[in-house]
Amino acid sequence: PFRIQPTGRQGSAMAVDRYWEVVGGAERGGILVRRGKELDSAQESSRLSTGAVVRELELLGERLHYTRLTGSGPLEGWVSVRLTDKELLVRTERAPGATSQPESAGRRAAGQQAAAQAAAAAAAAKARPEVRVELPINVYEVLRAACPVFEQPDVESKILRLRHRGERVMCCEITVNGWLKLKGEAGWLLSHMQGAVAGLAEVVRLARGAHDLAITEYHAQGICCLEVVAQFGAEVYSQPGQQARVLTTLKQGEYVFAERQTFDGWIRLHGSEGWLLALAPKGCKAVVSARGVQSVDGVSLWALADAWAAARRARTWQLETREVDSLKRLEKLVGDMTTNRFSEFKLMGPSALVGDGLVTHRHLNQPEVWLRQCIFANLLDRMASQGPVYRELMPAFALAEHTPPLPLSEVDEYGDVGFWSSGCLPFVHEGQTFVMAPDGMVIDPKTQQPVGIWNPETGDIVPFVIVQHGEHTYLMNQEGLLIDPTTKEAVGVWNAEKQEIEPLGGQRGDEGELLQINEPGGSDEGSEGGVADPAMARVNRYLERAGRDAKQGFCQLAAEGYGDALEACKHVKMMDLEMECEILRCRAACWKELEEYSALLEDAERILSLDDQDSAARLWRSLASQALAGESASAPAGPGTPAVAADPPGSAHSAGPDRTAGSVRRVHAGIGTDVTALD
Repeated sequence: PFRIQPTGRQGSAMAVDRYWEVVGGAERGGILVRRGKELDSAQESSRLSTGAVVRELELLGERLHYTRLTGSGPLEGWVSVRLTDKELLVRTERAPGATSQPESAGRRAAGQQAAAQAAAAAAAAKARPEVRVELPINVYEVLRAACPVFEQPDVESKILRLRHRGERVMCCEITVNGWLKLKGEAGWLLSHMQGAVAGLAEVVRLARGAHDLAITEYHAQGICCLEVVAQFGAEVYSQPGQQARVLTTLKQGEYVFAERQTFDGWIRLHGSEGWLLALAPKGCKAVVSARGVQSVDGVSLWALADAWAAARRARTWQLETREVDSLKRLEKLVGDMTTNRFSEFKLMGPSALVGDGLVTHRHLNQPEVWLRQCIFANLLDRMASQGPVYRELMPAFALAEHTPPLPLSEVDEYGDVGFWSSGCLPFVHEGQTFVMAPDGMVIDPKTQQPVGIWNPETGDIVPFVIVQHGEHTYLMNQEGLLIDPTTKEAVGVWNAEKQEIEPLGGQRGDEGELLQINEPGGSDEGSEGGVADPAMARVNRYLERAGRDAKQGFCQLAAEGYGDALEACKHVKMMDLEMECEILRCRAACWKELEEYSALLEDAERILSLDDQDSAARLWRSLASQALAGESASAPAGPGTPAVAADPPGSAHSAGPDRTAGSVRRVHAGIGTDVTALD
């Protein structure tokens, strides 16, 4: 509709002023203004309003350098006169209020009418529902016998249903730690069990679609921190599409936080309903850059996100540069404090951290990286409430609840293989919670014993028992059919009359013998062909962990570990009472060190009920009774006094396996028992 050419205003006698009217941007409150002619130059914080009239200073191609005459927005700047095939500004013949009197009133009325129409259009655009943006869909195939669909991206949330091997699901979003949001149905599916043993971690695989992700690194915290790096800032949209309404524009250097992202480069911002295009189109520079996992390893990103959200709420998302710098300095300060307190913890023990309320005894049993993040979050909370500068910066700061991180590998943390390391996920069947291995084996988490195999056709658990023959393990159902646990194929039938396993088709083994079978746990653990008691293995694991805690001086955690071991003893088929007594002695030694005299008295009485001649228990009972009665004849021992316990098990009454006795001996060594001190 118009011809673009240089104006030649300077040095030309015929030069005349040229005027433009803004006709675009009604749905967004105006059009973008930049400080330079380049498209990547700095962006002004406000927009040039629809209906505004500007005077042309310079026109280079489709870039207009203007000065504003009417309307609102930057007084001067650069704008694009068109966007693709859409006009943003059009030429107008006269400046507002200029030239002859007969036309003046009419033009003023036309200008007022145009401004009113533009305002009405903007209000209508804001009021009407936005065009819904359809997210790209990926299709995944389930690889496991059964995979639970959770209500939230959290393994402790409610389980809605099960998906089975070979089924395909449609997903539209993925979290930064691998949770897939289902499309067309409620729920979340875990895509990968990070940290599980190799070969057991993959839950689903991509069947159709693409992973054009802005955040490709795995973020164990479940949230990622990104920095705005574009000089002109980054726009936040109401939906993941550039046709959506712009909510605000973030400045260069600001931090944003994201939990979820789409498969075409959009991230959902934490603490708002906004979206940001984080993946740069081909040939363009990205507007944000994700901070590496290692750089924020000891930082609680959830707490940091709460701090930035509080500051933005107080300023309607418009942070000044000095406020951005203050938030970054706060992170650096709290990070240095966290490093100092953690170093103090490694050298001096947990007493100071627990005493100051920065962590609890339960936190001490978590991985060190989680412990550092907990210290960071609590220190940040105190800085925000006590420092006047930060109270003003974040007036309504509070630590919000958030989704807990996924478990870390037990192999890395504890040296043994637990449920997560072995690729097991929880699921609920008929109101009871089980865990399921990748091959469909169902395990009772309380006893840690297999209870059956999941049958996806009937939607039920098929009960079985484990049988052992030489080096081979089989599963046997209620009809006596033997199943290979690896291939899930039937290999034989149990002959109850002959007490033998008959191969299918009447075939015999390589030597012509029939397979022999023992009931699980029916023989001693060390006997040939027997099956180790899983409950006993569970007791051993608790004892090992409690011993490590005691050795590091974490007596509270050690006492809880010995309590877990005692609880697990209830499920052991043939429990040695002497071993149970030893565990009680170990826990009593912890209670004495902690000066928990009520618990000490209770354990001493339990020991004496099993062995009324136990000298250690008699001493503990006397000490606890005197302390509880308020007598001063026997004051509680100081922190330097070694914990008291009896010798390791080894009496003629002990029938437990050698490795169990070794576990108890290691526990005693960790606590620092001294039998001679009892004398």
